[in-house]
Amino acid sequence: SLEGSAGSYRSVRVGADFSGPLNAEGTALYRFNGYYKDAGSFRDFVSSEGVFFSPVVRLALGKNTTLTLNATYRNERRT
Repeated sequence: SLEGSAGSYRSVRVGADFSGPLNAEGTALYRFNGYYKDAGSFRDFVSSEGVFFSPVVRLALGKNTTLTLNATYRNERRT
């Protein structure tokens, strides 16, 4: 899915969430979600900006064994 919004004080946010198989057998799966946001304020010299993303990979290693790798990155700047 994709999302987007815009509002007062130059507020903008875009986001994405994707998932699916990485191979035909479905033993390797992925998911990615993230967003970017930027916003001003009714007060002078006040703003915020942020970025976030989190990729996940899941591997079926055997009949009863899976390995899930997950990472997260987040950076926020605020006045």
